[in-house]
Amino acid sequence: MQWSLCLCLSFIILPALVSADSRPTVVCYENLDYVPFMLGEKKVPEQKPGILLELLDIAAPDVNIEYQRKPWKRCIKQLQLGRVDALFAAIWLPERDSWGQFPPLNKRTGVAADSRYRLWHVQYQIFVNRASGLNWDGKNFHGLKRGGISAPPGYVAKKKLKGMGVLAKGSHIPLEGFKLVALDRLDGYVIEKHIGIQTVFRMPRELQDRVFYLDTPLFDADWHIVFSHQFMKHHADKAQKIWEGLANISEDSRQAIVERYAETFYSVPDSSIPD
Repeated sequence: MQWSLCLCLSFIILPALVSADSRPTVVCYENLDYVPFMLGEKKVPEQKPGILLELLDIAAPDVNIEYQRKPWKRCIKQLQLGRVDALFAAIWLPERDSWGQFPPLNKRTGVAADSRYRLWHVQYQIFVNRASGLNWDGKNFHGLKRGGISAPPGYVAKKKLKGMGVLAKGSHIPLEGFKLVALDRLDGYVIEKHIGIQTVFRMPRELQDRVFYLDTPLFDADWHIVFSHQFMKHHADKAQKIWEGLANISEDSRQAIVERYAETFYSVPDSSIPD
């Protein structure tokens, strides 16, 4: 009787374990069209979803990933609550260790994420009106006239601007902020360089010509995929596998992905947007 009972229980428990292990890994990312890194808004495009999603496909081809698109601050909240398993693309800050696990697996609290496991290395440029006279020398701003500089809600860029005492009032997504810059109602807007360039070219032609970015970036940083602490308790090995997969993607493979997106975005030299 005891042997029969154990055998029956094994048939009950085993499928539950298999089911739990095979569930998709839910990854949240922003619901804005940030060419070339993540395309579309509400849904994940079937063709050319974005450079970052293709990197994850290469890094973890056998991991079943389910993507959700939400405003960035909501992605962060959902990660904190364990309602999503991961999010991207996040820049490490010491305080962010409290809401997610940055790479690698054995990372200690307060220690920067390892750049080997990054999704991408980026520069955050300052986009300004050509006639504004705003200057950034790498340490200080000069020539502020329109109430300050803005950045997307929940971004590290916004925190940095606030710390410098130059953050504009209000909250603006990129296209809104860029239009205010073009109309000379905002001193500047900070965002990743390539996303900013695409935003400029999405504005009406008469506004495009009024905006460019300063040569010196506000800062540069690594973008990471970050896992929830709840996910790490049961699937830390899966998280480390994804990070290791990213570390093993060669620069040639990364460049090949970029080239596949050449038709989807405007490319300009590493200087101000040309006339």
